[in-house]
Amino acid sequence: MNLASFVIGCTAAGGVMQIGLTLMGDLFPTAKGRITGIYYTASGLASFSIPVVTALISKTSVVNIMWFDVAIAVVGILCSLIVLLFYRKDVVPQPNNKDIILNKPEDVQTQSNFEIKEEY
Repeated sequence: MNLASFVIGCTAAGGVMQIGLTLMGDLFPTAKGRITGIYYTASGLASFSIPVVTALISKTSVVNIMWFDVAIAVVGILCSLIVLLFYRKDVVPQPNNKDIILNKPEDVQTQSNFEIKEEY
């Protein structure tokens, strides 16, 4: 039972929702409450609407359900790539060589020899 719980926790959206919510919070830091509400509302709507849509599609052919799943996967991959491109540029700063200054403290040996210069 513990092994099954571990496998389900690691493979079946164990941390995917939390990672997505963290990314959304980083992209929109001034509206974290609103983003949390929108994120979990969309998740709840998808939990209801996807089975309804697949039931309607299954009346024509079960193969069409698989194509619907492929379409959802493609949309998810495209959204992930878009977020990755914008997230890397806007949120994760790339340090320049001029931002790292070599410090040589004479008195204190416990300090680091490097200091990151922060400019905002």
